[in-house]
Amino acid sequence: MILISNILREKASGVKRHLKLVCVLLLSAPAILTASVELILHGSTLTLRAHNASLYDILSAFAAYGITVDAQPGIQSRFNGDLADTHIDAALDRILRQHPHNTTWREIPYGRGFLRVLSGIQVYAPEHSDTDPLLRIAPGPPRIRQLPGGEAYLADEILLGMRPGTDADRFRRLLASMGGQVISVHPQTGIYRIRLPQNTNLPALLGSLADEDSIAIAEPNFVYTLPPPHARETAPSVASGPSHSFRPPADGHPALAIIDSGVTPSRLPGDILRASRDITGANLPLEDPVGHGTHMALIAAGLSTTPDGTTSGDAVPLVSIRGFDADGNTHTYGLLEGLAFAAESGARVVSMSWGAYTESAILARAFQQASDQGLILLASAGNDGENRLMFPAAYPSVIAVGAAAADGTREAYSNYGPGLDLLAPGTAILAEGETQRLLRGTSMATPRVAAALTTYLHLHPDTSPADALQHLRERLTVVETSGNETPGNETPGLFDEAARARFLGVDLNDQ
Repeated sequence: MILISNILREKASGVKRHLKLVCVLLLSAPAILTASVELILHGSTLTLRAHNASLYDILSAFAAYGITVDAQPGIQSRFNGDLADTHIDAALDRILRQHPHNTTWREIPYGRGFLRVLSGIQVYAPEHSDTDPLLRIAPGPPRIRQLPGGEAYLADEILLGMRPGTDADRFRRLLASMGGQVISVHPQTGIYRIRLPQNTNLPALLGSLADEDSIAIAEPNFVYTLPPPHARETAPSVASGPSHSFRPPADGHPALAIIDSGVTPSRLPGDILRASRDITGANLPLEDPVGHGTHMALIAAGLSTTPDGTTSGDAVPLVSIRGFDADGNTHTYGLLEGLAFAAESGARVVSMSWGAYTESAILARAFQQASDQGLILLASAGNDGENRLMFPAAYPSVIAVGAAAADGTREAYSNYGPGLDLLAPGTAILAEGETQRLLRGTSMATPRVAAALTTYLHLHPDTSPADALQHLRERLTVVETSGNETPGNETPGLFDEAARARFLGVDLNDQ
């Protein structure tokens, strides 16, 4: 019995040693097989920790800093090593080794001086031809985090506005203290978009900056999302629907800018699309991977109807701004760029069929500034049936549009409350091939009103935005209510077909 017991103990010990070795190998395998890249840029220097990383992984990390990275196919080398406070050009010489490469730099204005930052990298295969194409390397998918209050934001980024008179050296020291690198600056508002080291505790950083007297404003780069295709917004396709004709906009007609998911040009008639821009950084061709922006453009183009057969009006020229990516997300800084392009393109009205309950002081200032400069801004109130408006509709400088039912009263799903300016039909029927699609939501109501305002400014080019809006309010249809509405639940004026006719001076019998 003793001999057998000893043998069993020796076997058990051997099994344990074997299992221990297996566990060590399993635990060490990820360190051997998994690639990792940690990149921090600061001015003209970088710190890099790369383990078994492909050049594509490293170049993608550069792209996350807003740097344009183009590379020829066949870049398949890997890099292991750590670089600390190394000049970027010297570091790239070590990382890329046998790959010929170029860098481009740009100067970002700050005060009376400039911040010099890397703007582009071009990488070539070791044996390459000048005719071989360069392919754009995109950053990895955006990492979205949430503040304790639930507000979504882009991880490892911060937006800063500096107080006038802060010198460049102090700004550089501030950047160094947070490990930040300026990606870009928005000239109209002076807001700097800054990339932070990976996994930065943003709430803690914002708290530490609260007493920094050189900072006028500091915020996360908040994330905003398009309305999801839930039951309140869409319905099954129907076999047929009312038909109507398309009347192209007149020459010299001002444009309506739509900030959304872009547009699929083949869905629009003629030369209605005046300009477009993709501000997502994805460098995609002019398309709409989500579909929401195309639907808004079709409504603005007069190519939708309501269930009773009323069209959405005559077409207006469009400026399509693709601010939302393929997942339906955008961010504060992207919206700043979208507003700037809307103004640059000559648009006089901006339609925004989206929103969130996240308030941004940076966006509030930007929308007020755009309004003060003559843009008329409209946004959908939201589809949660709540006694509060989504932002940007809730900003005082933005016209908040709710959705009206067939009888002119507010749809139950439409948000309401103080600040809701008007209601418009919230149902749209759009042709999709041989069928008609029924869409519902405050999204659908917004471009109807925006298109009418754009047409009004064409008919009355010398009218100020304030006078145009006052004229609109005076011609809204008054909706009879029960008188039992609670405070904040009153029905505002209705922008129906009769109100549109009064507003534009159109005889309904001639349509």
